[in-house]
Amino acid sequence: MEGKEEDVRLGANKYRETQPIGTAAQSLDDKDYTEPPPAPLFEPTELTSWSFYRAGIAEFIATFLFLYISILTVMGVVKAPTKCSTVGIQGIAWAFGGMIFALVYCTAGISGGHINPAVTFGLFLARKLSLTRALYYMVMQCLGAICGAGVVKGFEGRHQYTLLGGGANSVNPGYTKGDGLGAEIVGTFVLVYTVFSATDAKRNARDSHVPILAPLPIGFAVFLVHLATIPITGTGINPARSLGAAIIFNKDKGWDDHVALDIDYHHNMLLSLQKVNPKEVIVGWYSTGLGVTGGSALIHEFYSREVPNPIHLTVDTGFRNGEGNIKAYMSVNLSLGDRQLAAQFHEIPVDLRMVEAERVGFDILKTPMVDKIPSDLEGMEASMQRLLALMDDVHKYVDDVVEGHVASDSSIGGLYLKLLPPFLNFRHQPLIS
Repeated sequence: MEGKEEDVRLGANKYRETQPIGTAAQSLDDKDYTEPPPAPLFEPTELTSWSFYRAGIAEFIATFLFLYISILTVMGVVKAPTKCSTVGIQGIAWAFGGMIFALVYCTAGISGGHINPAVTFGLFLARKLSLTRALYYMVMQCLGAICGAGVVKGFEGRHQYTLLGGGANSVNPGYTKGDGLGAEIVGTFVLVYTVFSATDAKRNARDSHVPILAPLPIGFAVFLVHLATIPITGTGINPARSLGAAIIFNKDKGWDDHVALDIDYHHNMLLSLQKVNPKEVIVGWYSTGLGVTGGSALIHEFYSREVPNPIHLTVDTGFRNGEGNIKAYMSVNLSLGDRQLAAQFHEIPVDLRMVEAERVGFDILKTPMVDKIPSDLEGMEASMQRLLALMDDVHKYVDDVVEGHVASDSSIGGLYLKLLPPFLNFRHQPLIS
């Protein structure tokens, strides 16, 4: 106990209360800490040391666990119909920050606890480690991130993993790529700046009796940066985390803007429709184009949760070759045991029915070249021409029945008696009073 009390006494009184400031603080005569020498650019002897490879394995395992926990948290929030039933953005930020705090604490004595290629690169530029070790760390970090995201995909299943976006980063709607780049630059600076401050030689010398201090501000910085940038890009201040999720997600949207399927949007739109028309029955959904695409399976999976056996309707709004190509599909799930692997679409017959006004508009849209949008009078003229043509067909049918060319049908005659009187009365009324 006497030795411990002596250590505490020395730790509390080792430094005088009045510390120099400005250039006086940079004097080399009275340094109370030792600055480590700069690391060489190449250190061949590291390649023969077991501690070198042990440090790389520690970085691999730490990044693997980091991706596993963080991506599962993100996908759990995305999967829920409403954010109120999940941990939300705050929970995601705590998952990232808390894992960094725990992993830096566990691996700091083995590899330095980088767990981030940006941190490794910053420390390399500061000559804190050699180029050999920096490249080795970055490779192991990226491999660990890829394996961590791959394990999550194995647990979730390929179809579910793709449906939930795979935890890949995205530039959210309302922001440009420049906005996302700026947010990532500032966020990465905050993290690396905190790492340098927490691992400063002077701070380590004076705060050596608080070994847990360094991982705490680093993890807290990660938490705060995620709170700020999740609404913008999902936060990609860790290149290994972004790379691993993008490689396993392996979709164009995951590589370009990373715009994943927004389940909340479809869910809210469906709820709004049901509130406005509670008696209306939803049988499926439609999209524009020639047929099903890679994203069709994702959206269809969502509607399968809300509607039994939904129908997917595709409408070719381009009217290629002057035809309106409208097709309908239903999906069949392809499974292996209890795991759903994919969904296969099968085309089903379509019977296109329209009222007269809709058919007129549809025929106009099918016209290859339209000089201008038809006016109301032009639309009425087209409708009247079709109506007169139908009346001519009725007149011809009546003449054929009277002359004995066509057998009479009482059901058709009764239908004519119901339909024709309004038009006959209309013809006898003056157009201008």
